[in-house]
Amino acid sequence: MKHFTMPRLALALLSTGVLCLSLAPAASAGGNSTNAKMCQKGGWQTLLGNNVSFTSEEACVAFAAQGGTLVPESQSQIDCQSFGGTFTQVNSGSPIYVIWTCNVPTDTGSGTLADDCFSSGGTTFVFVSPPPPYNWQCERAA
Repeated sequence: MKHFTMPRLALALLSTGVLCLSLAPAASAGGNSTNAKMCQKGGWQTLLGNNVSFTSEEACVAFAAQGGTLVPESQSQIDCQSFGGTFTQVNSGSPIYVIWTCNVPTDTGSGTLADDCFSSGGTTFVFVSPPPPYNWQCERAA
């Protein structure tokens, strides 16, 4: 009686192909190609990931493809950064609900930031620590 054996190379290639096919759905399930597409054609310049601006389209796509959540950059953040400040989106707290904070080196731009606060739903724009730096906070009642 003669036994048929598959050559080792053919067996290795077949098992590799099966393994690749079985992993393909799992790899795509963790990513977010819809979000990654939002980064293209300059979109990365107006999006944030973990409250941080992206340095390139590639960085934005990589973040989104790994399941990261993209949020639109706000006018408040744009203005805060234009005054040399560090912007933080907060959206939490009780009894005072903090919407965002802006830590700037000087009090330049406080009027613009106050306008941004009120237009983003804030009811109070406050100075929270002695200068320098100037720590502004946009709040509303919780």
